[in-house]
Amino acid sequence: WVSDDEYDYYYKIDQEVKTPATIDDEGKIVVPDGDGGTREPEATDNIELNTEEIDRDTIYLDNLNVNGLTFRGKDTIDVIAKPGSIVVVGSSGIKATDTTTVYMTVEGGGSMKVGVEAIQKVDTVIVKSDANGNGTLLISPNAQLTEAEKFATVKLYVDGARKVDDTYYIWQHVAVPTDGTGTFTVENDRKATDPSFRTHVQWWNDALASENKWQEIGNWSDMNHPWRGYILTTNSTTPGVTYSFTGNIIGNSDGQLHFDSKGYNFFGNSYTAPINVQTM
Repeated sequence: WVSDDEYDYYYKIDQEVKTPATIDDEGKIVVPDGDGGTREPEATDNIELNTEEIDRDTIYLDNLNVNGLTFRGKDTIDVIAKPGSIVVVGSSGIKATDTTTVYMTVEGGGSMKVGVEAIQKVDTVIVKSDANGNGTLLISPNAQLTEAEKFATVKLYVDGARKVDDTYYIWQHVAVPTDGTGTFTVENDRKATDPSFRTHVQWWNDALASENKWQEIGNWSDMNHPWRGYILTTNSTTPGVTYSFTGNIIGNSDGQLHFDSKGYNFFGNSYTAPINVQTM
């Protein structure tokens, strides 16, 4: 504990001064204000939540802006960025103590931006996608992540489907958000209820001699080219299918787009965050 009475609600762990935080009756994260009350955390705060003391297995983040966020206490804790939320964690990143395992989820329509120290000792990262939109995970380009910290599950919600009267397919433009080291699966196995269900994925191969340059991939393992754009649809008349990619999330790279050919190329955004094309 720090002896100065004015700051006696601060303490040090790993040479970082952390402010103990709690959850108020409205479910918001708050910290002591120094006058016996509480306040919302500020961008300079490096806060820590003791999940044993607040007795919660799940922490929902909603419009939070702090410098650092650490979890301790219970063996496991689910940390969820809610739909529509904007969560910003600065240079100290998101961490857990040695005895706590964090499972982090960014819901569809939610966003999380993490600084240089990014996500440390976080066991599972899931970026979701649904009819509300894609979850966004933006990690500082200066972050040094281990292979375990890069590994994530990124979900892709696709509206593409076959029109009821069979006149045309509705295609959706997609890109691979992982490096192809993991798996690619369809959630809620549609084949269990519809044995004829099939997904069609194509990419623009300008080297083909035929007039139609769209080439269908033969296996899911062929869909492993970051920054290549794909079009995807299904033979179902019911839209709304969620696909799960697992693998190392696409992070800091050489900043170059790699061309498949010298002719036309169809690119996709492999980051789990938007790209400002005006700065490319």
